[in-house]
Amino acid sequence: MTIQWMHFDALNADWLDPAAPVAYIFDDAHLNSAGWGLKRILFVYETLLELSRVDLYRGSTVEILAALGSPVISVDSPDPWLRQQFEVLRSRGVELQILPAPVFVELPPRTDLRRFARYWKKAEPLLFPDRP
Repeated sequence: MTIQWMHFDALNADWLDPAAPVAYIFDDAHLNSAGWGLKRILFVYETLLELSRVDLYRGSTVEILAALGSPVISVDSPDPWLRQQFEVLRSRGVELQILPAPVFVELPPRTDLRRFARYWKKAEPLLFPDRP
């Protein structure tokens, strides 16, 4: 049976198959090295609870997914740590299918993304054209 791996860059249910199990892994080593705070962890946890059908795990991402079996399906991410996990899983013989990440909004080329306010100033009119 296919395992659907939901990670922090794929916290929506749009891509999920309702018939297949969903796994989210709180990887302590990654959370600590990336400097995740309790508020961010809580936000992810509460988001997952809203979905209600996600099995939560705590431990090494690679070890847990390898133990759950393959194939594993997930969503692409630009995050270097996640890309490394994809490669390690493949090197361990896990059949991994990576779906393209959904596009939230199409922004003009060279949009300044260094600050959220600058991003939102460009994105909001495209997402909500009827707002004054």
